[in-house]
Amino acid sequence: MFSALSEVLPGSVLDGKYRIEAHIGSGGFGSVYRATQLSLDRTVAVKLLRPGRAASDSDLDRFRREGLVACRIVHQNAISVLDFAVAPAGIPYLVMELLDGWPLTAELQSGVALSLPRCVQVMRPVCEVLAAAHAVHVIHRDIKPDNIFLHHQGGEEIVKVVDFGIARLHDDAVPQRGRLTLPGQLLGTPHYMSPERLLCQPHDERADAYSVGILLYQMLSGHLPYLDGNSGGVAQLTLLSTMHQPAPLAERNPAVPPELAALIMRTLSRDPKQRPVVAELGHALAALGLDLEPRSAVAPPPRVRGQDAASPGSVDAQLDSTQGADFPLGPQ
Repeated sequence: MFSALSEVLPGSVLDGKYRIEAHIGSGGFGSVYRATQLSLDRTVAVKLLRPGRAASDSDLDRFRREGLVACRIVHQNAISVLDFAVAPAGIPYLVMELLDGWPLTAELQSGVALSLPRCVQVMRPVCEVLAAAHAVHVIHRDIKPDNIFLHHQGGEEIVKVVDFGIARLHDDAVPQRGRLTLPGQLLGTPHYMSPERLLCQPHDERADAYSVGILLYQMLSGHLPYLDGNSGGVAQLTLLSTMHQPAPLAERNPAVPPELAALIMRTLSRDPKQRPVVAELGHALAALGLDLEPRSAVAPPPRVRGQDAASPGSVDAQLDSTQGADFPLGPQ
């Protein structure tokens, strides 16, 4: 066992290297602070295990794993992890680039579809990051609007995929002690989970492809394919996604090119072998030729104005949970 910090105050210096400036987000697994890296006079985000929680060795393993996994993925649209350490006081921390903007969640409204160009601008980089992750045997496992961050830098928007806290590796390059996920335990957000993950069955990179398909369906139709409005529980969502097909995207938005609509519906197949890989989705979006110019940063939605953000971690959801099917993991 190790100790966890119960409170971090602005002005305190962590590990002699990072001066804490302000708290900017909390989740079920960690809390994030804006900080200054003293040696370089650089503003960064410092993520600590969630204050006030009794932390275990498995928590530390997962925390360390997040940093090691994220460092595997070298891509401009993946969040950069700069440092990992355990301070002398027993405080485990990750240091990441500080993001300025808002999550994709802020642009999604029930019943309102985004334009096809906007969808391509956001999701093409996401597909490219996931393809890079899959190439080094990393499965993200929690692709959802909260974990797609619209970062603004130099007057332009840069899409960032964040939170590799529950990512899974297909090899043994990252050591760990024991099993990090208990039998019957779901990690992530059920609304965006593939059927095999909801059933706690073996899964691979095509589970991420399914999550991308859910997002594309939601962005282009204004609706989640199952239990729209976050109603219902995990059991109901599992039943629907394993026994029923969602309404065809072409019916909900006839303006979507038929080939793309059909590809997205194939991504939502219950059988992973029938799904395209994310690289195929990315190529299909690129072929539309709708995101050739960089997107200028715009004023943020009112509910998140002025909020710096970095993803603060992950929430563990039990399979028999009676809560709503969506478990937000990012700063709200």
